[in-house]
Amino acid sequence: MLQKLLSNLKTKYQILVPVLATIVVMMLAIYLVNSKLESTNRNVQISDHRSYQLSSVSIAEAQLLFLRLNVSATFTNLESLKSIDFDAVISELNVNFTNMVNQQRTLQNMGAAVKSPEQLQSELNLIISQLNGYKKHSDEMIKYNDKKIKEWGNSLYLTTPIQQASELIFSPSQSEESQLYWGKVVPEVYNKANSIEIQMTSLFNEDLYTSVSKTPRIDIVNRDFDALAKLIEPLENEEAKNILASAFKSQSEMNTVLWNATNEINKNKKALIALGNTIYQELNDERVRLTKMNGSISEDNMALISESQTLLLTALIVTVIISLIIGVVIAQIVTKPILVLQEQMSDISNGRLDSLNNQSSDNEIGELCKNTDSTVVRLQDMISSLRNVGEEVSSSSTELAAIMVQSEANASDQKSQVDLIATAITELAASANQVDASANQADIKAKEVLGMSRDGAQSAAEGVKLSQDLAIQMDETSSEVMILKDQTDRISEVITVIDSISEQTNLLALNAAIEAARAGESGRGFAVVADEVRVLAAKTQQSTQNIQDIINNLQQKSLTVVDSVNQSINMIHKTAQMSLDTNNQLLSISDSIELISQTNAEMATAANEQSRAIESISENVNVITESINQNVEGIKESAQASQHLSELSENQREQLLFFKV
Repeated sequence: MLQKLLSNLKTKYQILVPVLATIVVMMLAIYLVNSKLESTNRNVQISDHRSYQLSSVSIAEAQLLFLRLNVSATFTNLESLKSIDFDAVISELNVNFTNMVNQQRTLQNMGAAVKSPEQLQSELNLIISQLNGYKKHSDEMIKYNDKKIKEWGNSLYLTTPIQQASELIFSPSQSEESQLYWGKVVPEVYNKANSIEIQMTSLFNEDLYTSVSKTPRIDIVNRDFDALAKLIEPLENEEAKNILASAFKSQSEMNTVLWNATNEINKNKKALIALGNTIYQELNDERVRLTKMNGSISEDNMALISESQTLLLTALIVTVIISLIIGVVIAQIVTKPILVLQEQMSDISNGRLDSLNNQSSDNEIGELCKNTDSTVVRLQDMISSLRNVGEEVSSSSTELAAIMVQSEANASDQKSQVDLIATAITELAASANQVDASANQADIKAKEVLGMSRDGAQSAAEGVKLSQDLAIQMDETSSEVMILKDQTDRISEVITVIDSISEQTNLLALNAAIEAARAGESGRGFAVVADEVRVLAAKTQQSTQNIQDIINNLQQKSLTVVDSVNQSINMIHKTAQMSLDTNNQLLSISDSIELISQTNAEMATAANEQSRAIESISENVNVITESINQNVEGIKESAQASQHLSELSENQREQLLFFKV
């Protein structure tokens, strides 16, 4: 089954089967080894990221340890605690922790994170929060230490108010009994005051309890203040008593402040130590966890490398064995049909076409064998056919020679007819050229007449426009003359009024003369004036009559002018109409001439095209003549070729007798 399958493969695939088998086995081995190496590489990358995390944890531990050492060194001098920069340390730790979270996120993307970046961030945020608490406890210690120092700086020595009270008590104005009492108790007051000073100094130095009995020093101080209060109670001098009571009260309050501040400082110290241990332990646990995980990854890497080496060696051995087996089988499958085909080709070279290989494989060699068999069969058929065809060609070539002789005679007759057609076409071409020249000359003349008619139409149009402009101007002149006539009519009316006034003035002058004559000598001067007025009125009346005559004459002339202008306007309108009709007639003539010109141009174009067509026909007739001449020659050559073909067919028949079908 396998041998049949391989024998049907393409030859190049048969040759490639051993190679492909080797490649498949090697690819499988490489794939498996590569998966191991990828796991190893992944583990190396994980180890690098965790080493970076481990380095960040170690740096954080070192920073925390350095901070704790610096803080512990300040317990004996809390003022130096102010010089420690907690914010810088926390900032550096934040940078380290951010790098750790980023590495953890990378590990999560690689699928190797034991805990999520959010969980690690939460744990590291807790450490930062604890460090902030560490800083807060330090700030509390600084605050209470500042308060303690401030209170201690404001305190007074108790001996000073005791001395003041003694001066007041031992003054001459005080009673002897009071002085005797104070002299008796004053040594004990000094002892109690010294004891209080000693206890308060111990409190200031953060020594809260006695070394032997572990009694709180604040209790000892309070008992001493109670004893002092009882000792000063019997004093008669109120001023001294108030001084002492005020001083004791102030120191007692300061003692309470010192006790509370020192107590808070001690509490914060303990909290700092406990918190520092907690943070250190958390960082140490993270470092131990990362160290263990790195150790586990290193062991896994060694195991993966060992497995890869074993797998590669096994794959190499299997590949060699499979390649040898498949190579031998393929060699047998490939060479068998080639040997059969070689024997068949030897028979064909000897003229034996009855030998077949009968191979049935589907590859290139099988196809070659099948094609060879098909070729042999076709050669058998072809040779048999060629033998028959040779005989037919021999007889047909004889008939063809006779036909060629007849075709040669027909071609000669056809050549004579074509020569007659060529002569007639040449004469027709000459006539067409003459028609073309006449049409072109007629077109030129028509264009000249068309130009002149268009010039006449343009002149007529200009005459119409001038007539219209003149008519408009004459209309304006007539209007002005009518206006002048109206003005003269108005002047005539004014003159009529002036004439009436002259007549009345003449009557008035006549009446004045009559009245002057009646007056006699006294009216003589008035009579002279009346005569002058009458004479002037007579002259005025004469002048107005002359003006009236002139105006009447002017009005008559104006009417004459208006009539003449109206007649001129009518004549101008008639002239404009005639010019317009002339212009229209010239335009009609121009259109007709242009149509004639277009017709002549079309005739010239048609004649030109006809001439070119005749020339083309003449050329084609010449080509036909040449073709006929070539056909005659070809017919002669064909006759010779048919004779030669007959000889070749006879020779072919003799050569085909070599093959055995």
